[in-house]
Amino acid sequence: MHQNGGMASVAQVIRKVTVMVSGGALLKLGDAIYGAGADYRAWQVSLGAKYAFNDHFGAYVFGTWIHNRAQQQVNLGAPVYSNNLGTAQAYLAPGDRPRTAGVGALVRF
Repeated sequence: MHQNGGMASVAQVIRKVTVMVSGGALLKLGDAIYGAGADYRAWQVSLGAKYAFNDHFGAYVFGTWIHNRAQQQVNLGAPVYSNNLGTAQAYLAPGDRPRTAGVGALVRF
């Protein structure tokens, strides 16, 4: 089996704000043992922004969209889960297409 994919990310600083966008994709699975190779495709797009209050403190906001085909269950860089939430066994079920958003703070010591 083999599967090709790629990921790209771009960030632009505009004064104290950094705007970021990234995207990734997995192409069809070659020589799939179960199901069609196209059922193992996936893509993800993320958009975010960060604001620097000073050199040590900042805040960020982001959104991500994951599109898994019927047999795929990947998170391309984002820990998003659909089953067994709150446990160490949490996972994203095959074919799930979650969207999520978040906010947070950055502190540098």
